[in-house]
Amino acid sequence: MTAALLENRNEFVQFLIDRELVEMSTYLSVNTLTYLYNNIDDPTNLRRVFDHYKIGLNQSHIACQPTKIRVSITQRNTLYATPKTFSREADNIVNRAIRRREERARQDWINLPTIQILLNEILGSFHNPLYITANELFIWAILNNRHQLALIFWREAEDSLALSLIACNIYAKIVYSLPHYDTEGRQAMDHQKHEFEQYAKSIIGLCYTRSRWKALYLLLRPFTTWGMHQCLPLAMRANCRKFISTIACQDAIRFEWQAGIHANALLVVLAYIFPPLVLSSFVTFSYGIVLLHGHFENDIFKRLNCNIKQIDMGKQPDISKRKKLEMFYHAPRTKFCAHTAFYIFFLAFFSYTLLFGMRPEKITILEGILMLYLGSFSVETIRNFTKSKEKMSLTVQHLYRWLNGDKWHAYDAALLVASLTTVCLRNGMEETYIVAKTFYSIILIFYFLRLFQMYSMNRRLGPQSVMIFQMLVELSIFLLILMIFLIPYGIATQALRFPYLTEYDSSYLKNALHFAYYRLYDDVPMEVNEGCENSTADGIHCPVYNFVVPLLLAIYMLVVVILLVNLLIAIFSNVFEAVEKESLHFWKATMLRLLFEYKKAPIVPSPFSLFQSLYETVIYTYEACIKRYLNTKRLRRNRQSNIEVGRVIELCESINEVDEENDEELENADRDIETYKNSVIQMQRWAVGQVLRQKSFKAASGAVNTHRISKTGLVVKRHPLTGSESYLSPMPHHWSSSSDGHGNTLFIKFVLVLLLYEGFSSINGSKTYIDPRLSLPFLSVPKCRLEKSIRFDNLATVSEVLNDCKVTGKLIIILGGTSGIGLHLAKSFIQRGANVFCLSREPPHVKWFPFPSLDSSKTLPESHLFWTHLDLTCLQTVVDFVENMSKFGWPIESVIISSACLPEPTQNLKSVDGFDSILQINLFAPILLIRLLLHRLCFTSNSTVVFVSCRALR
Repeated sequence: MTAALLENRNEFVQFLIDRELVEMSTYLSVNTLTYLYNNIDDPTNLRRVFDHYKIGLNQSHIACQPTKIRVSITQRNTLYATPKTFSREADNIVNRAIRRREERARQDWINLPTIQILLNEILGSFHNPLYITANELFIWAILNNRHQLALIFWREAEDSLALSLIACNIYAKIVYSLPHYDTEGRQAMDHQKHEFEQYAKSIIGLCYTRSRWKALYLLLRPFTTWGMHQCLPLAMRANCRKFISTIACQDAIRFEWQAGIHANALLVVLAYIFPPLVLSSFVTFSYGIVLLHGHFENDIFKRLNCNIKQIDMGKQPDISKRKKLEMFYHAPRTKFCAHTAFYIFFLAFFSYTLLFGMRPEKITILEGILMLYLGSFSVETIRNFTKSKEKMSLTVQHLYRWLNGDKWHAYDAALLVASLTTVCLRNGMEETYIVAKTFYSIILIFYFLRLFQMYSMNRRLGPQSVMIFQMLVELSIFLLILMIFLIPYGIATQALRFPYLTEYDSSYLKNALHFAYYRLYDDVPMEVNEGCENSTADGIHCPVYNFVVPLLLAIYMLVVVILLVNLLIAIFSNVFEAVEKESLHFWKATMLRLLFEYKKAPIVPSPFSLFQSLYETVIYTYEACIKRYLNTKRLRRNRQSNIEVGRVIELCESINEVDEENDEELENADRDIETYKNSVIQMQRWAVGQVLRQKSFKAASGAVNTHRISKTGLVVKRHPLTGSESYLSPMPHHWSSSSDGHGNTLFIKFVLVLLLYEGFSSINGSKTYIDPRLSLPFLSVPKCRLEKSIRFDNLATVSEVLNDCKVTGKLIIILGGTSGIGLHLAKSFIQRGANVFCLSREPPHVKWFPFPSLDSSKTLPESHLFWTHLDLTCLQTVVDFVENMSKFGWPIESVIISSACLPEPTQNLKSVDGFDSILQINLFAPILLIRLLLHRLCFTSNSTVVFVSCRALR
């Protein structure tokens, strides 16, 4: 297994897993996993990622001696075996070379703590105390760019959905470690990322169609083996917009966004300002809809279970007033509406203060309130930064990660610096008044631009804000191109208009760029200056005429105005089209970012958020002090006497006596949670199987040159894997083919229905993507269809299948041989000298003999068809037939089940035994017959039980 993994032999690995030749639960160990990381043939991909994140390979964590070092030591001992052949200088050279090789091996050695550090950098947080074989090998394959091996272990893992999103995160980060010239490698990584995103999207979609609550449980529960990650944060971190846009994810986002609160935005703001409105009928609550407030699997299960029970009961429980207020003020939608309303008031107040409320000689009350506002926004930005990390390890890397996590984080950080700078400048009073007011004016513009974050919640305004930001990026690139033409044109024109200027003057340099830029809008006359006439042109203060200037102007206007401006328009059109196609995905992904942003936002908006920040700081300090005090007290208790220990033991025993009363209830709850988890895992495995089945079918149906027309005009279909060919017969009766709207061929079976007044009418019956005319053979079709090596397909006849069967003088029982394929089987067996017992309600329409009696001969004549009555709706007839057969000692060669009944949409009949008739005919009665005849079949060598069906009505 290890050799196959290192050599990237994915087919052999799949063979070992399928045949259970490797015990996956016990295969992997710390040493084995470390060996796999350090003995791969091409570790370039992994080491490039280490270099990108600047992670050094530390040897201090290694628990065992590396294999490479052992090899070098062995070679050194071999060299020392014959020391007389070397001189002293040669020995020193060899020693230094061996030491350098050992140091290099130690430095290049990859240990598991280093892998954990890397995953912590990629995923944000990572903690995996258990080495689960499929998960660890999946991570190993992803980091070493072995995609097919990763797919194998992805199929075997229990948390396939989480692994898909983790793979998307790793691939998205590995792309940045590749050099820019490696375009093929970047495209391959992007393709693999989108493949796993499509798997995750298909899995959650299938799970949601099967069970809504289990799908939500998959999305919401934290994965204890992956650093308590959840699916939605992982998808947002990997920018998996298509996965976030699925109905299951949007359902979870909507639940958490509303948090059980039902009211329009205006009522939410009014109720936020006047709390009594929260308890009125204007605001309604849904208790069971709150799903995401729990951080543990048990909490989420309880809420989901509670929600399901409430829906089953059809009523909502009563909610206390305190719970209503808590739900209302902690809801992300409530925070968003309140923060938006107060932010608009802040912008109006900022504008009024900037226009009329500032004085040079002192700081007015309005300006003081404005400074308080700016300070509260700054504190809120710092609070957001500290809340983004569970553990308070605020480092430069954490700051860099926080700034890159969302474009608005960097924007808020820049506003924080600008606001603090403006407040500091205002301390200079009159000396710095103009500079401070300039800064006030600039940051007012940027605070207005911050409204785009609120606009992103809207379905139409959100994508347009994305377009604007992307167009600004393209515009900045366009300005670099524009500078190539604008700067030389402005300087050359200014030099020709003022040829006698010899002293430096900044106004001339400013005018050179000023005139060239505003020429784009045709606003500045280049040949006329204020206070200058043609008679006073001296080339120093007034420009002189030069015939080259109009020529340069013509070229400049031709290149810049016509060429570059139209190029910019085309770039903006491409940005608009690209965003417009994905506008819905952009909006849904933005909603998820807003959800996580306002989950951590303070309950009260600025400037009142200062009090909440102060309260949280006091609480954190108090808890830290209490924790430190308890740790100290615990150490002191350990040093006390045995008497105190005895008292503690007695106290614990008394507590245990109280807790024993609830043990049974806790065990039942744990049992329910474990059962629910197992059902979710089984549903996820079913979804993975469905996804892989769809993938294999699309790969087979998407192959090129799978059909051609033969010389006789028949359609020939080629197997997409083996290349074998078969002729397609005409479409069976009642079957037709059409397109499903996605380019796939859909085969539809029409069922004739007799209407009371309109005669016959055809309606759509079963639908399938499998061609009913052909089930392709696994091997190439030989020239003669009667060769023994043939694998029969749906075109084969009964005679061809039974051609080599030697059944002369043998007894075969056929259940349902009255018509159809059962009757054809009976005729074919009789022609080959077999004795056939046909069991049905009506006799077949051929010559038959009654069931033999005890007075007849003990040996049956050859080539006889015996019929006996057997009604599958009555199990007693099955028992009677077996009792009659037990009276004879005839060996039974084969039992063929060729009877079934299709369900009627308007009937639900019961059998004689009280079961559903369809279920008894198709399942209970045939299984009972086989069960009763099993001991007779065991006495016959090579006996068989065959189930026969014919889906295409052939």
